[in-house]
Amino acid sequence: MRQLKLDSILSPNRVKIFINTSWLILERLFRIGLGFFVTALVARYLGPKQFGLLSYAISIVAIVEPLANLGLNTILKKYFLYNPESRYEIQGSVFALRFASSLLFFIVMLVIIPFIPEGPPAEVRWVLTVLSVGLLFKIFDLIDLWYESQVQSKYTSIIKSSAIVLSSIAKLLFIKFELSLLWFALATILEGLICTAGYIWIIGHHGDSVRKWRFHWPLLRNILKEGTPLMIASLAVMIYMKIDQIMLLHMAGEHEVGLYAAAVKLSEPWGFIAVNIVASIFPTLVMAKKASLKDYYNKLQKLFSFMTLFAIIITLPISYFSSFFISTIFGANYIASAPILSVHIWANIFIFWAVAQDPWDIVEKHTKFVLFKTIFAAFLNIGLNLYLIPTHGGLGAAWATVVSYSSVFFLNSFHKKSRKAFIAEIKSLLFWRYLR
Repeated sequence: MRQLKLDSILSPNRVKIFINTSWLILERLFRIGLGFFVTALVARYLGPKQFGLLSYAISIVAIVEPLANLGLNTILKKYFLYNPESRYEIQGSVFALRFASSLLFFIVMLVIIPFIPEGPPAEVRWVLTVLSVGLLFKIFDLIDLWYESQVQSKYTSIIKSSAIVLSSIAKLLFIKFELSLLWFALATILEGLICTAGYIWIIGHHGDSVRKWRFHWPLLRNILKEGTPLMIASLAVMIYMKIDQIMLLHMAGEHEVGLYAAAVKLSEPWGFIAVNIVASIFPTLVMAKKASLKDYYNKLQKLFSFMTLFAIIITLPISYFSSFFISTIFGANYIASAPILSVHIWANIFIFWAVAQDPWDIVEKHTKFVLFKTIFAAFLNIGLNLYLIPTHGGLGAAWATVVSYSSVFFLNSFHKKSRKAFIAEIKSLLFWRYLR
């Protein structure tokens, strides 16, 4: 019996998933660690006002990004898993569409930038123009998605880690030579350029080529039919992640955006770790659904429970010691960010649950309800920002973020398709029962 259990734990599939997950987590932790260090130095050098302007520009481009890349990442991983023999048709079709949409929205950005309402200085318009170029580099993320779906994230993790190292070196050099804000925007898109070059190189290294990609309209039509609600949902998610910084600038000024952005830099990256964990486990959940519903639901409950534990481990110390983290990392000029961080970090519990529910929604085809939830949360976030920012500034925006994320969780209880997920999330608060 003990030998059988050991064989199960050490099965090739589980070992492969463990190694892949380890690569994803290590890469994300490395990026977070290096990002904290470099962002802190950049923030100290620029000061709250200039740092706020950079964050404002990044937020605008981030909202446009789901429209440019069509927000199809999770759907594509499912298609890669179910139809590996159609890999080149999937990649070729989506690449053609993403290229067209990215180019279109790049042109749209160039057209609308001169008409941004008065508020930010003229320099921000140039920063936005540079950052918009980065939309074109996201097209080749298809290669990263393929390796993720095949549980081979080692290769792209090395590429992404190398890219952030080189981008970080560039930022440090810009600080040393006391360059302007525009140069830091260039360093930001440098990371995307290096990733693109690395992805193309790695598939060539493995005897593959983008020249094998083929356009197939019927396949693309099916992907779009299934993925359009998720694309709109991705846009809505990005709105309630980034709209606060845009609204803060126009309602409270650049300095308040800088304080808020510093808090977000310490709060937001943890959600991306959760995304990477789930991305690596996603193939296992798809296969479990095919094999056994009982095993499938057990795996989902364990996933929710792990996410709850992970979120608590992160949230409690950061919330309690927010002043220490802010003053140590960003310096005394940003100490007013501490109360914002103490509140904003609690959004991670609801973010982790939403990320864990993502495979459930994809496999069960709940995309329309996902769309409804995210649009509701986006409008709620905007409404709360309009009410809270004028009187509470960045702290009000932090509360708006937490409440809007929690609304997605509570909405699960009102729909029969997602009620199981709601119950699993509630049960995960007793995580020790399911992580044995």
